[in-house]
This record gives sequence, structure tokens and C-alpha cells, in this order.
Amino acid sequence: MLRSRARASSTTDPKGNRNARLTQFVYFDRSSRCPCGGSSSDSSDNSSGGRGGPDGASADETAQRVTDLADEYVEAYFDAFPYHAVSYGAPDRHPGELVDHGLEALARWQEREDAMLAELAGLDLAAIEGRPEAITYKFLQNQLESSMGFRAC
Repeated sequence: MLRSRARASSTTDPKGNRNARLTQFVYFDRSSRCPCGGSSSDSSDNSSGGRGGPDGASADETAQRVTDLADEYVEAYFDAFPYHAVSYGAPDRHPGELVDHGLEALARWQEREDAMLAELAGLDLAAIEGRPEAITYKFLQNQLESSMGFRAC
């Protein structure tokens, strides 16, 4: 089942750092099945024993990487889809260019999403549970998995 929201928000932690800049545009019910017969994946089981990540990163390092990854996603998304940036009030990224809607551009974007989801899955959500970055993690995970759910088989 598809659901959508067009809402942008951010939070500020006690140190003044902005987090959870990413909100859902559209999300896909992960229990649904793909029309081709496959099911969407759930990469929420990513515990690494509380070490922060597979390399033993601290919770602070994991939190910073989650924030950086979310920032990278937003930048890449608005770069790939500048008309969405404008609709959210950001400046036009490429005012003198048309957006590339070709299959090669779509494949590049999907590869980028896949790489981001793989990196996110390698981080330990349990290490940052209860922190604002855990919300950022879950928003980004849902956005990336939802996008995969919309892909043609």
C-alpha cells in the first residue's frame, strides 16, 4: 500500500546540531509484495552488539555518520531532482539545465540509493537508540526502502 506525505522538518539536539532533516515524501508498506512476485526487503536487523557499527565505531561516530548520510541523501536527491528542491523552497540547483530523465540517469540514482541503504544497514541502530539520530536513521531507511519498492521489477 502506498501512502504519501509532503512535509519537511528538522529538529535540533541540545548541542544545537540539526538532525532529522529528512521526512517521508512517500512510503511503501514493506509487507506488500512486488507485482513481479518478490517481496520488498527489510534491512532493520542491523545490530552489531552495541559497538556502533561493524568496525566498532562509537555511538557518537555512528550518530555523526547517520547525520552525514542523511545530508548526502538530501543533497543528492535535490541535485538529481531539482524541481523538488524548488517546491520545498530551496534554490534551483540547475536553472539553465533540464533534468535528465533517461534510463541511465535513473540507474545511476538507483545505484546511489542502494549504496546508501547498504551503508546505513552497516550502522548499528541500537547504539544510537533514544538519540535524535535514530529518528534520522529510521526516516532515511524508510525513504530508501520505499524508493526501492516503487521500482519496476
